[in-house]
Amino acid sequence: MKRRKTKISIGLMLIITGFQSGTLYADEKIIPPDESAVYIQTNGPQDLVQHGDWWSNEQYGNDSHWWNLYIPCQVDDDFTITLEIYDPESFHTGMDLDELEGAGWDSTTFVLLTPDSQTVIAEQVFAPSAETSEKWIPFAEFSKRQFGCGIFKLQIRTGTDDQNGYKLKLVQDDPDGIPGSGDELNLAPVKTTFQHIGAGCALYWFYIPPEEQFAIYNFDMDGEISIDYKDPNGVDMPGTVSENMSWNNGDLGFPPPGGDILDNPVPGWWESRVCIGDSNQYILYVPQAVFIHELPAHPRITLTKADTLQIVDVSQTYTYSLSIANEGDGPAIDVSVVDTLDAGLDYVTASGNAQITSDGSRTIVEWNLGMLYASQDTVLTLDVRVNDLTGTDIINQAFVRHTDVLFQNYRIPSEQDENIVRQLSSLGEHIWMDLDEDGAKSSQEQGIEHVVLQLFNSNGIVIDEQVSDAQGHYLFANLVPGNYTIEIDPTSLSDDLVLTTANLPYTVELGPGESHRTANFGFTNGEAYPIELSSFTLDVVDKGVLLKWQTQSETENLGFKIYRSERKDNDYEVITPRLISGALNSQALQAYEYVDETIEWNKTYFYILADVDVYGQETRHGPVQIETLAKTPQGYELEQNYPNPFNPETTIGFRLPEMAMVYLEIYNMRGQLVRQLLQRQVLAGEHKVVWDGRDDMGMAVPSGSYIYQLRTESFKTSKKMTLLK
Repeated sequence: MKRRKTKISIGLMLIITGFQSGTLYADEKIIPPDESAVYIQTNGPQDLVQHGDWWSNEQYGNDSHWWNLYIPCQVDDDFTITLEIYDPESFHTGMDLDELEGAGWDSTTFVLLTPDSQTVIAEQVFAPSAETSEKWIPFAEFSKRQFGCGIFKLQIRTGTDDQNGYKLKLVQDDPDGIPGSGDELNLAPVKTTFQHIGAGCALYWFYIPPEEQFAIYNFDMDGEISIDYKDPNGVDMPGTVSENMSWNNGDLGFPPPGGDILDNPVPGWWESRVCIGDSNQYILYVPQAVFIHELPAHPRITLTKADTLQIVDVSQTYTYSLSIANEGDGPAIDVSVVDTLDAGLDYVTASGNAQITSDGSRTIVEWNLGMLYASQDTVLTLDVRVNDLTGTDIINQAFVRHTDVLFQNYRIPSEQDENIVRQLSSLGEHIWMDLDEDGAKSSQEQGIEHVVLQLFNSNGIVIDEQVSDAQGHYLFANLVPGNYTIEIDPTSLSDDLVLTTANLPYTVELGPGESHRTANFGFTNGEAYPIELSSFTLDVVDKGVLLKWQTQSETENLGFKIYRSERKDNDYEVITPRLISGALNSQALQAYEYVDETIEWNKTYFYILADVDVYGQETRHGPVQIETLAKTPQGYELEQNYPNPFNPETTIGFRLPEMAMVYLEIYNMRGQLVRQLLQRQVLAGEHKVVWDGRDDMGMAVPSGSYIYQLRTESFKTSKKMTLLK
């Protein structure tokens, strides 16, 4: 209100005394509480809108005031729920909080409805009377057995043009007398007006769910008034105070648009503090119930998840541990824990009564824990197996959802665990009789069985041994990435067999998940060859590809040609401008090398080495394969995203000089984490990551500027980008 300042100050002692009269129960709840600086006032539809009540004014809101009465489903069926009203009519006796606007006092109607708004539980019209003025008056008594549980609606409407001040009381708000057991009753306004008892500050509390935007409105806060907010992390921010006869968007019509707009607010319980220099009637509205003076007991669930691993192997079984704790002062109801396994993981087993479902591409594991009381915690375990459908990493996400005694839905943000899959590799192919001595197996050439092949690791230690089958096939499987060498046990070969492919010992570097099938060895019956080749290797150097080969002996060998192709089976062309001179005749070890400077980077090439004897006859050796990958970056680098500005997605590039644990994260301009794009081990080299403009909850973020940050254990840098919609 903007009037009667002298009357308010004169009647202050009587007001406080009147509101504290009546019998008090130890567990009753009075709204607003006696220690609060505010009371509730409902104006008649014909009262002036500048007095502060937009809701009831017949030209604007033309509606009742509205409260929520919360009856949890944990309440005993036969418990009697009792609701009383203090000073329900509009009538002066001892200078109470009612205000006369016309010639006579008006009536006020209170109606209590079931959660579906279809059934009237109680309805009373309170005419002006000294019999009910400044007294607690019984209004409704009922049980859960009669009307069930849920959010009941209390509607209040004052007739004509008076202003009626009143309070509400739940005679017993904790039926079993055990705090935090889940049966606590609560009462809070959704649409009403507040009036201060003189100068002072009032506290209000409301819950903000995970949303992109949330608006807070106030109406008619003219005068010496301030309003500010505090988020669940304790961060303060100022609010906008409305002018006379307007909302805080400067309009008399109900918003949206306008108000105090919060972009991507922190989910949870927020506090608003309203301070005024004198009594004033105003509206504070959010699309939720508002709790006056004190924050209701509520849960605060935390979720942590770990498997203690960073790198896993195909077929490996390991365990996720999920820790759930209620660190709040109220119970969490209908707690459900959901863990999602992507296509790279197979479900093995889980603790408790987990329910397993699938949506086709993912396996979903869900635990229904029921109620989790304050200070209660539990640990769940989930065993999984890495399957052979995995890519380079596995992402596992878990979240918790629950409600509280206010039927408020909570969803705890996803806890994500990411593992790099160490893709196991294999090496092998076949051994055969190379009848045409061309170094390539044809369908008419038969395999050689019972040949013993030994596999050496990079330290020269034999780690496996295979024997060729009837078709000449062999395979070294389940190998971790690294350098390997194959040698053939000469005692497993006939004495008259001579190698035609000339690539023993055979050395290869296996990448993650690589299935190397070019370790082929051809033999022919013992005829003399121009050379006995002991090695033929390729390596990437600054100028191109370095080819190196050694001969154990040479007979009438004029020299060598080198052929190259981008295809294994054909299209080979000579790349040496002239014959590379051989040793002609030699029984000593000879070493040769040649650099192919005509290559392109980041391509795959196949090379064949051909020796040419004095009669012009060629014998080919190979092919040998190599990828001309560009050299590892010399330092860390974060590129500017492209495109920028962007909509709806953009690409972020970065370079690593070595394998590192990489964190790539998106922040808003307030420094709040929006999306974690990477949190895993990444190999050295160049990498690209696409951001689709969504946060960790999968919600599209609003237009604006964002910071993307790359950090490792030894490096950290950030850049700015802009999303335009």
